[in-house]
This record gives sequence, C-alpha cells and structure tokens, in this order.
Amino acid sequence: MRFFKKHPFIAPAVCLFAGIRAFSAPVIPPTDADFTWVRAADLPEPAGLKAMYAGLSHGRVILAGGSYFPVPASQGGKKTYARRVFTRPADAPEGAAWEIDAAALPAGLGEGASVTTEHGIVIMGGNGESGPVADVFILKWDGAAGRVVRTPLPPLPGPSANAAAVYRGGKIYIIGGENRGRASRRLMQLDLAAATGGETGAAWRELPSLPGTPRFGAAAAVLRAGAGERLFVFGGRAEAAGRVVETDYLADGFSYDFETGAWSPVAPLPWRALLPAAARTADSEMVVMGGSDGSHLARMTGPDANPAPALPDHMALYDAGTNRWRAAGRMPLGAASVAVADLGGRWLVAGGEPAPGLRARNVYIMKKANQ
Repeated sequence: MRFFKKHPFIAPAVCLFAGIRAFSAPVIPPTDADFTWVRAADLPEPAGLKAMYAGLSHGRVILAGGSYFPVPASQGGKKTYARRVFTRPADAPEGAAWEIDAAALPAGLGEGASVTTEHGIVIMGGNGESGPVADVFILKWDGAAGRVVRTPLPPLPGPSANAAAVYRGGKIYIIGGENRGRASRRLMQLDLAAATGGETGAAWRELPSLPGTPRFGAAAAVLRAGAGERLFVFGGRAEAAGRVVETDYLADGFSYDFETGAWSPVAPLPWRALLPAAARTADSEMVVMGGSDGSHLARMTGPDANPAPALPDHMALYDAGTNRWRAAGRMPLGAASVAVADLGGRWLVAGGEPAPGLRARNVYIMKKANQ
C-alpha cells in the first residue's frame, strides 16, 4: 500500500487489518532543516490520541482528553473520548515518562480548543459522547497539591468543536468551529481577567465575523504585522453540502486588526489544510504543519483503494511582514489534530491522526535548527 511505501519504518509495527491501534514511529529528520525533532516519551494511551487539549501551567506540560478507538475503526470500533490528564515537567529530559494525573476531565472530551494563559490552560468546547459542548474551564497545575485543578469559566454561546483559539492581552479569541456539521464564521472574545475575577456578567462577546466561508479546524496565531499585532487565520474545512469533497478543504487566509475590527485577505496556505498544527515561532512568523488536505478521499475509493492513506507531512513558515510562505521541511509523521504546547522556544508536538481512523501516540520536542 502507498502509505507503507511512504513510511516503511511503520509497516512492521502497524497494519490496519492486524488490529494495531496506534502509530509509534522513530525520529525522521526533516529534509529542509528549519526545525529539528527529538523523540520524547510516548503517550500512555496505547491506542494513541488525537485532538488533545494542550498547554503549559506553572512549569508543567498538561495534555488532556482527546479522541481514540479502543477497538480499531477497521474492526468496527467506535470513536471514544478520553478523560485522562497527562503531565510532566516542561524541562524534563525528552525520555521522561508521562504521569497520569489524579484529576480527570468531568467527562470524555476532545476536539476542542485550548490556549495557555497566566491563569492556566483554558479549555473551550469540543466533542463528547453526546456531541459538541459549550463548556469552558481552566486546567491549572497546583504544585503544592501535586495535581491539576479545574476552574469553570463562562460557557460559549453554543456548542462548538474544532474551533481555533488564541490568547492576547488578557483576552481569549475563538474562531469558527462546528456544531453537528454546521460550520461557523464567528469570532468571539472573552476577557479572562473579568471572568476569573468573578465579575458579574462576564461573558463571551461577539466581534466582526471571519469573511469568506464558514469553517472549522483552521490554524490561527497572533503575529506582529507593521506597527501592531494582528490575528491570522488559515485553512480549515467548509460545511459540506452533502458528501464531503476535496474542495471543501480550505487554504485561504485572513488577518484581523484588533484596533479597527477589520478583516483583510492574506496569502493562502501552500496546501489545503483541515486541523493542521500551528505555532508562533517569532514575532512575525508562524509555522503550519500537516493537517488533512482532502486528497485522501479519492485514494480511499476505487479498485486500488488505500484504507489508510497517509496525511500530509508538509511544513511551511508564514512571514506576516512580507505576507509570504516558504517550505520548512517535513514532520516526522504527517498528521491532523496534533496537540502543540509552546515550551518557550521549543514546542511539544503530541499525538494526532496520521491516517483516517488511526491515532498516534508519538511525542516530539521541536526546536528551531539554529538554536
């Protein structure tokens, strides 16, 4: 199969029909070394996880929730949402094992948005066993208690999964998302200081909607552009009018001016990307990697159908000052819905969906090659 030809190192360990449930692959150096990758300890979930909530709190990396298949999808297994929370010190050696926290999410949850703040990791929406949720809460590392604690925040105006989110100047911004197949263009803001301070009436505020196609699963970051900072949003997937097709996957990009509330088009991604990983790598620069480009849809049908087509491993850097993209190498394992935590000049990259219905348990530490 083409997937195994592209990733021969996986073939002995992973076969869709053999019932193996998760990828666990060795380090593969990028071809264009803007970044270096070091393998860290695998996730404690043998089946792998995609779309975990991720962030940093008081020097502790926290990964929570996500979705997985306890029984392989190829054997009729049902997608399940995880409750467990994994932690480890941010400065731990790469091989340090994950700790399963005594706390757990109130219910199985994943495929939502999360941002790191000075108050902890803010978790927004996602999917659970009964569908999308509107819940918002903080996960914070309590060093004295040696565990993660949870604090509720004002809920979203409605259930939303697979939204993008950023944090800037004490405020959270959440963009797009989906509710049972209906995509959104909404941009909403929460004043986190007001919400954590118990201000009466603290709630999400509607801002000018994203132009263009309603979408979910976009990449987003706050970057310096000119004299100030802007919110940049790229890709995602449109609401399907019936059967999903490749053109439902999006590459277009927009920037939002925090001062004027105006949106402007910017250079599109070099490929269509649903649920790519993204990280701000400099004041005016972000990296986007992987995601699903929709090309797997054709590869999963026909006489030469591949039941596990590999998802893209592309990486590209966007410069907000020049409004240009350039290639930046390849991921060790291409995937969508990868969790990313900014460790301050390093990024923890965990899990994901390397092929439809499969989950990865791989964890890497990504660094700029010139560091």
